[in-house]
Amino acid sequence: MPREHRPSTDGNGSADGPAVRRQRIAAYAWVESSRGILAAEFYRPVPGGRWGLPGGGLDEREEPVDAVHREVMEETSQRIELGELVRVDTRHWIGRSPAGVLEDFHAVRLIYRARCPEPTDPVVIDVGGTTTAAAWFPYESWPDQPWNTGWRDLLVTLFG
Repeated sequence: MPREHRPSTDGNGSADGPAVRRQRIAAYAWVESSRGILAAEFYRPVPGGRWGLPGGGLDEREEPVDAVHREVMEETSQRIELGELVRVDTRHWIGRSPAGVLEDFHAVRLIYRARCPEPTDPVVIDVGGTTTAAAWFPYESWPDQPWNTGWRDLLVTLFG
């Protein structure tokens, strides 16, 4: 799988000092229902679009299955039935965080298949978090939506 790279001065640090090593483990769900595919809109622009799968980082000592249920509820207000783990996706880059900190960042994304037996109009419960909106995309048009580049490539590979 191709890696996503953020630019860096020399790969190891800058005049600010060495890059801070950071690893983030997150769980996401490809949620299907009679209304389509569930998506979450990110609060800040990212390459290629603003939409991705609902989910996010694991809290301390939290199991991935619990995290994906919690995150989907916080970001979309939907109750899901979790299916199989379909992919473990890893990406690494060195670059500036949104706060301006130089980071050596390793992202680990656990992607599950899920279904929502009783879909409703999505509502973001975690107001002020990383998600500004949620929506159901119809099956026939989900590939045409403005997914961010990292998600688009992965979703087409997995569910294309």
